[in-house]
Amino acid sequence: MALVRVKPVISGEMIRENRNLANCVDPGQRPMGRAVSEGQAVLSFKTVEEVCESKKITLVLHPAIRRAVGGYEESFYIGLRCFLKGETDGIFFLPLQDGGYVRLIFSQRHSAGGHPILRVDPLTPEGLQRIKAAVDPNN
Repeated sequence: MALVRVKPVISGEMIRENRNLANCVDPGQRPMGRAVSEGQAVLSFKTVEEVCESKKITLVLHPAIRRAVGGYEESFYIGLRCFLKGETDGIFFLPLQDGGYVRLIFSQRHSAGGHPILRVDPLTPEGLQRIKAAVDPNN
């Protein structure tokens, strides 16, 4: 299997919408530009979970959201890191296979036991239904 160098593609609109996310990730921890196999995601959702785990934060999101993030892990990772650093408002635009998108919001809370929690929820009530329909059109 041939290795290819993958460059991130961030449009000017995405940069304006997300307050220049490319600058808010620590340079030593940027996953961009790694050599990967063709067709393989630059990083996996496991990397997102590891970032939360390293900060001793429990990541809470619906399984349908987790599936829908597939293929957009790098953007999700950048948005999450920037939110944790306080550099964004916590809104993530999740593209759907139907061509639309659902706005997700990151929020930090604490459990009853005082443990930090990072929740990822659709911004609107119908958002989760749209995500479910996009990841499993037979339901």
